[in-house]
Amino acid sequence: MTQRGFLKILYIFTLSITMFNKLPDISFPWWFKYSHCLLWICIYLYMSNYRVYGSKSNKVNQCILSIQKIFLTPYMLFILFTPLGWLVYIDSLQLNMITRMVSSVIQFLLIAFSVMATASIFREHLIKYTFYAMIINYMVVIMTAILKCGIVDFIQTGLVPFGHAATRLTDELLSVKILEVHDITFAAGFFFIYFCVQYKNIGKHRLLYLFLSILLIYLGYKRIELAALALTIVFARFINTKKKVNIKYWSVVFTIGVLAVMYVFIWIIGSGALKELVDNNGLTLMHREKTYVYMAQFFELSPSYIGRGMAAAIRLNLAGIASGHWMIMGHSDILFSYIDYGFWGFTIWVIYCCYFATKLLLKKFGTNAAKIWMVFTAYAFITYLSDNTAWYYAFQISYMVIMFHVLYTSAEFSTKKNEGTAAIGYMNIEVENGTA
Repeated sequence: MTQRGFLKILYIFTLSITMFNKLPDISFPWWFKYSHCLLWICIYLYMSNYRVYGSKSNKVNQCILSIQKIFLTPYMLFILFTPLGWLVYIDSLQLNMITRMVSSVIQFLLIAFSVMATASIFREHLIKYTFYAMIINYMVVIMTAILKCGIVDFIQTGLVPFGHAATRLTDELLSVKILEVHDITFAAGFFFIYFCVQYKNIGKHRLLYLFLSILLIYLGYKRIELAALALTIVFARFINTKKKVNIKYWSVVFTIGVLAVMYVFIWIIGSGALKELVDNNGLTLMHREKTYVYMAQFFELSPSYIGRGMAAAIRLNLAGIASGHWMIMGHSDILFSYIDYGFWGFTIWVIYCCYFATKLLLKKFGTNAAKIWMVFTAYAFITYLSDNTAWYYAFQISYMVIMFHVLYTSAEFSTKKNEGTAAIGYMNIEVENGTA
């Protein structure tokens, strides 16, 4: 077996294994998934000692440098805002908040730098190998559901996740419960969007990839994802007709729209309107409302609210559960980010992701890259409303991998405007000829 063939198989195998989030009777330690990231960072560092570095104007370098900027800059800002929140809310500061912040930052950096390392190695093929790993992982999940619950239960609940049998309250082990792998289901949304809106640089298997991504989404059956996909596909079709000069304008409109939706969501929770809506109409948000109502006591919707610091919200949530409050864990990156980073930190985060990152990609990689970034960001922020996808392993890897592919295959890239090298470097490793 050649070196490139071995590396490909190793990447697909390690990623598919570490994508496991849950399996019946099997528990995975929190650090398990990050072993893949650490392994590939080490492989990159080892191989870089025996390879010749590319030129400073190399396209791979510029793509990796842009990935660093658009994904890591917000987290650097979060770290800067955090000590101020700790000082203001010193009475509620606990050691576990600090340790959780450190571990969260390390985990995200491991994901980001592992994507950059594997992008340097596999280049345009990385998207294909990542998708293969996801499919292999979920095939194991499907087989587990059939073996554990039987083919009849799989057909009744797994293949009809919205039917009466799948939604009945029971303590029995149902296929639909095994198949509801949140991380991979949400990550598949990125691939579905990309296969729908990107007609070039995908290859002859586009329809097969599209079908497989739909299968993962259907069997995982997350309603917020279905809503997010419907809205983002409509949004993608709308901005697809816009020229470069109009994309600059629409990025401003997009930013204002996202901010408005996010702050309306936060206001509904903080003002008590959500509790009234649920109590008066007998609604249920799968117990999320209990968490939201409890967490409302820890923030105020005001420019004077500076936030409690990174990881404070998750620790306050855990403390509430430990003290006997019946609620679930997390389920809103938007709410928790506002509690952590405050009015200005939260606002800067949204503006950077929606406007400044779009502007950066528009300038360096052209209209298509900026459009896809806006669509992906819209999808991500909708899922952030009622889930914790901002910290999901497969979700963030897929986000970064597909964006790298978009930038690397961009026909509008200009090396004249993009001198410099990415911090992680670049090595001339030819993995395979052809396109994804």
